[in-house]
Amino acid sequence: MLDGSFYLVAAAGSPNYGDDFIARAWLRFLATEHPHVPVWLDCLDPGVASIMLGAEHPNVHFTNTLWGLTHLAGGSEQESMRPRMQHFSRELGTPRLDLGVEALRSVRSIHLVGGGYLNDIWVRNLGIVNAVAELHRAFGVRVFATGQGLLPNAALGSPGLADDLAQFEFLEARDSAGAAASHAQLGLDDAFLDFDGAIAETAKPPRAVVLVQGDFIEEGAWADLEDAVHRFARSYAGEDGEGLAFLEFYPPLDSQRWPSIGARYPQAEFVPFQRLWQEGLPIVLGQHWFTTRFHGHLLAAANGASGVAVSVSTDYYATKHQSLVEVGTAWRVLPLDDLAEITTASDPAFPDIAAEYRTRKLTTARSLYPQHPRGSWLRRAIRGVRKQRTV
Repeated sequence: MLDGSFYLVAAAGSPNYGDDFIARAWLRFLATEHPHVPVWLDCLDPGVASIMLGAEHPNVHFTNTLWGLTHLAGGSEQESMRPRMQHFSRELGTPRLDLGVEALRSVRSIHLVGGGYLNDIWVRNLGIVNAVAELHRAFGVRVFATGQGLLPNAALGSPGLADDLAQFEFLEARDSAGAAASHAQLGLDDAFLDFDGAIAETAKPPRAVVLVQGDFIEEGAWADLEDAVHRFARSYAGEDGEGLAFLEFYPPLDSQRWPSIGARYPQAEFVPFQRLWQEGLPIVLGQHWFTTRFHGHLLAAANGASGVAVSVSTDYYATKHQSLVEVGTAWRVLPLDDLAEITTASDPAFPDIAAEYRTRKLTTARSLYPQHPRGSWLRRAIRGVRKQRTV
């Protein structure tokens, strides 16, 4: 059923703009480079993802086999998760998922696409790493990962997870700290693969944009954050919010503060996720952004906007935003507990730098998906069958 398919794993289908954007970028790449090779996308919600992404590749299918495997009953810590995932991947034993797990032995490759889903925030997801590493060991399946945000991650110090990551043909982290901790290659976030594929065509784009997430923020921090938003709006938008837009990346959480904040700005516009996904992001050169979301920072900066980013956590989000400063966005990045100065910054050259990053990302993508992989894939498939007969 999956013989010879490309198999992608992504945190897509929630929906969440950043994760779904990355999945779309890879589907668009494969549709251009390998339109005749079937693609399976293993994601959080195959039904939602099929509506959002089904038109991006002529032969794409959706499942949640690996995500379902890691969310079976049992402990989430690596000490108990890893042996279960190894057993299920090699021996089966999960009746609802066994058809999908067994079919994974015959795919051309398994690719964990980028995002921040393999770390201590969602520790159970590390079972995906355990499972695909065992598929490589037992059946010779080619496995690789790109653009990963692997921190914070206490399990990186364990021999088991380190050995699993060592099974990957290619392992790329999007930040320097994560690369060092996991012995991965330092690379870029996968959104650079199609960063200008996010832009909307609009006759009257906003002068100022606010993107404030609704998760990760404790209730006691909201008063200072909302005050910072108001100071940003007074500096960069017109009276009553004229020229000001509020965006929603992760519905419905990112809209929960709109009623209280937006009440002060009757001329401001709220743009829900559905419109952003269908029409694109309203980014223009010279625009001003206030965002807590990582992919808001990346996509706006890459397309010429100036901004200020707020890290809503000292480990997870601080690492993410710092990775973008390190690649040259030149945005001002502030911790949640120090929002005294709300002014935007940018490097006018960053869109050109981002174009170079896209070229680098495309080179990586083509090395992982070469134009004529048929012969080498068949050889790997034969080796996998021979391995299977010996276990």
